Amino acid sequence: MSISQRKQQFIKKIVELYSNSGLPIHYTSLAQEIGVSKWSSYEMLIELEKLGFIERQYQNNRNKSGRSRTIFSPTEKALTLFETLSGGQDMPVDEKVWNNKMSLLKRELDELKALPVGQSINSVIGKIETEEVKLFKIAYMFFIYLIIAFKSGTCISKEIIEIIRSVSSPVSQYMMLSGATLENLLENNIVDSPEVMLPLVKRSINNISSIPSADLKKLIEFFLNII
Repeated sequence: MSISQRKQQFIKKIVELYSNSGLPIHYTSLAQEIGVSKWSSYEMLIELEKLGFIERQYQNNRNKSGRSRTIFSPTEKALTLFETLSGGQDMPVDEKVWNNKMSLLKRELDELKALPVGQSINSVIGKIETEEVKLFKIAYMFFIYLIIAFKSGTCISKEIIEIIRSVSSPVSQYMMLSGATLENLLENNIVDSPEVMLPLVKRSINNISSIPSADLKKLIEFFLNII
């Protein structure tokens, strides 16, 4: 299951509040802690309850006779996720989500290739900004490499690709692939200066440490097969 960054934020805060107080959480308290409206907080709690991350209880409300307050506690599923997130790792991407996204990425890449370079790159940057899953943010980063290489008729050599494949660490593979593609773009004067690409490269590098190795490896292989 792929959990959005927003849901992860709520789950982490719920577990933290519950661990600190030992008491179930009311949606108004959660709203104050996260800085959202109480209605947004309640709606998210309902979503998380449906996903099995929290369970509800009812508590007598001393301020309003005859009415009870709805309060929520994290489940074992939430506690397990919290441990994963606290270790700095994102949740692995569900296989069904992965397959659907890869099919979408292939279609999007074909569509972007038909656009002028500047327009296609701006479109990809927009996708990077709005995409919630870090793994797919990196996927869109590779889109920029592929689009420019496609438009210019340049690509990474087969020898470099085989060297990248021979490396066991997905993070090292990613660094090598990013470096090789960036060098290719610069050597062939496809981009005017490193400043055009470096901010995006740095941002994607900051994301890879929290991505499960198996997911990153799959993504790299996906793009090596396309190049």
